[in-house]
Parts: sequence; structure tokens; C-alpha cells
Amino acid sequence: MKQWLRMVRFIFGLAFVVFPLAYAAAGGSHEQGAAQAKQITLQYFQYNGEQKQWQDLFDKFTALHPNIRVQQRVITGGASTYQEVLKTAMASGTEPDFFREWGGSLSGIMISSGHVLPLNDYYAKYDWQKQVIGWAYNQVAQNGKLFGKSGDIYGVPVATQAIAFWYSKAIWDKLGLTVPKTYAELEALNTKVRAAGIYPLTMGGRYDWMTMRLFDYLLEVTAGPALHDQLLEMKANWDRPEVVQAFTLFKKWIDNWTVPGFLNTQPQDSHLPMYQGKALYTIEGPWMASTFAADGQDASNYSFFLYPTDQTPARAEGFIEQLMIGADRPKANQEAAAELINWYIQPQVQADHLKFDSTTGTMNVPTEGQSPLIAKSLKALASLRDTWLILDQSLPEEPLHGYFRAQDDLAAGTITPEQAAKEVQQAVEKYKAENK
Repeated sequence: MKQWLRMVRFIFGLAFVVFPLAYAAAGGSHEQGAAQAKQITLQYFQYNGEQKQWQDLFDKFTALHPNIRVQQRVITGGASTYQEVLKTAMASGTEPDFFREWGGSLSGIMISSGHVLPLNDYYAKYDWQKQVIGWAYNQVAQNGKLFGKSGDIYGVPVATQAIAFWYSKAIWDKLGLTVPKTYAELEALNTKVRAAGIYPLTMGGRYDWMTMRLFDYLLEVTAGPALHDQLLEMKANWDRPEVVQAFTLFKKWIDNWTVPGFLNTQPQDSHLPMYQGKALYTIEGPWMASTFAADGQDASNYSFFLYPTDQTPARAEGFIEQLMIGADRPKANQEAAAELINWYIQPQVQADHLKFDSTTGTMNVPTEGQSPLIAKSLKALASLRDTWLILDQSLPEEPLHGYFRAQDDLAAGTITPEQAAKEVQQAVEKYKAENK
């Protein structure tokens, strides 16, 4: 009897040991499998449009990574609306996992608020610096220095934009024009075109930024690279002769060489005079290579040339668009977003991207099957050695609106170039006083 009781106690004791271990092992295995199969849905914000084309790319990524899918939200209404939606989402804790953003002061707000993840570890892991265009990387690095922690990189450039004059080859050839190498040659070209009954420049003044590109170019001509950068960084006084001279040239262009009534013209409508043979060129970025097709134009009938500045170094008016990752998102989501970004910037994926967006931030993108104009634009972008950051990404919002008012008032003829320079400086001083 005692032997039987000892055997019963042994069996029950063994059960107390074995069953918990078996249960724990089963539970651990279930949890591990669940972790491996854990589904991640990445929220993506963008302003670029082409939602279906973007989703097709994301679906290709999901096919390779079945546990990661992307939901995108396209915010329309321009840069101001996008920035407000993004800032509100971050402040309320509903920020996206990753998002598309411009450079300069626009993304600077997001960086300085602490809502953007430094990507240094991912740059090291994926060797991103060797894959992106040099001047684009420099702008991203400068952004970190100005608005975050010096040495930290907060974005991956996925689009490079350099503003240029995009022109009608039919008018160009008819008038026997050649690409101007100096600013004086550009003015001579404008004079010849206008004498033929054609306006040199067409642009849309609604929303201000298209008009701003013209002044920004002229400021590079009159101020030179060093002073131009100091003005954009609000380290130099705007009420000075070089700025007055740029505003004087600006008024000359408006009065003599620009299609009249442009202040009320939507940017997307500003190309019509060029299509109709009434204007020679417009002032746009490399997206024009795709815009021509969207507007039903034969892209082979158009080309572009970069601004002649008479300055050394010869710079272009440029800016980047980048992908950034939310600093407050779960680690797994951040890792998944970084993996997607790395996949996205690879040459073959970028080739698919170029079918609906004619610019890139990466080197060595194959252009087979793309239009010759896109190939020419990509080559020009990749070969740039230096740029200045476009004005509306350099100045903070308040002094920028002060500049916009001065620009429009000068174009309308209600103030002088001297007054315009003073008004911009006053807006800068007000901003500095309120943001010490």
C-alpha cells in the first residue's frame, strides 16, 4: 500500500512539473509564430498625387513582404495645407509611420519638434549615402544641422528638383535662338523674342511660389552665392543695394517679358500660352517632363536650359523631397518603413517610379524606355555640383509671407523696389523679435 501511494505521489509530482513546462513551451511556440507573422500596416502621408501608381509600387513591396502593407493618405491643397495636416497629426499622436516632405524650413519644423526619427543607423545599415545624389544628401545634412542635432540625418532624398526655363523648340528654332551663357545674353534673347511678338515668359502668380522663382534667380545674379545664402538664412539685411537691384530686374521682367495678367493665373494654367505659341518658356522643375504628357503635349517638342547667373560657383535653384520616419511610432513600424524606403530607392524600382514621376533622388537610375527629355533632365540633375535652397523653403513662414506681399505689390506696381526690400527686412525683424 505504501509503495502504491509513493507511486501515485510520483506521478502527480511529475505531472506538476511536466504539464507546466509543456504548456509554457506550447505557449512560447505560439507566441513566436504570432510574432513572426505579425501584420504591420504602415501609414503613409504624401502630397504628390498619383495615388494609384504609388499604391501599385507599395503592393509590389507587400508581395515581397507579406506581413507589411501600406495605407496612404494624399493631402491636397498645397504646401500650407499639407504642413498643417502633418503638424496636427504629430501633435495629436496620430502621425504617419513615414511621410513625404520637402526640405528647408518646412521639414525643419518637424525635425525641431522631435517628431522625426534620425536615420543615421539606417544610412549605415543600407549604405544610403552612396546611393543618393550628392547635392541632395548635402541639403538633407544641412537640414539636420540647422533644425536638429548636427550630424544627424533625418530624411532620404527621393526627388531632386532644379528650377529651369522649359521652352518650346518650335519657337526656339523659328527664331534661331541659342542657349544664353550669361545674364546679358538672356536679356538679349528676351528682347529678340518680344520683338517677334511673343512673350518670353509665362507663369502663374496664384499662390506666389511660381513668381518667387523668378526673383530668387535674379537675387542669385545680383547678390552672388555667399550673400544670397546669408539673406535666405536671415543673417544679412534685406534692405540693401543688391536686393533692390534684384527687385528692379524683377519689375523689368514683369513689365516687359512676362505674359500679362499672370498674378491671377493658376500655375497649372500658365503653360497654355507656351502650348499656343504665344510664349517661349515657363519657369518650372523637372516634373515638366511628365506634365507635357499629362497635358497632351509631345515632349519631344520641348527642352530646357538652366539659369545663367554670371557667378562662381554656377549654382542652380534647387530643392529636394524626402521620405522621413515618425520618431514616435513603434520600433517594428520604423524598421518596416526603413526596409520599404531601401527597397524603393533601388534602381529597378525607381525605373518603375519614373513612369509616372520624372525625377529621382538616387544615382544610376536606368532610363531605358523613358523619354529622351526625362533622360536629359535626370542627367542634368545628377550632374549638378551646387545649388541654393529655393526661397520658400529657406525663410520661415512669417517672413516668407512678408516677402510674398512685397513681391506681389511690386509686380502690381503699388510699391517701388526700394520699398519692397524694406518690407521684407521688416518682416524678418518682426519674426526675429518674436522668436528670440
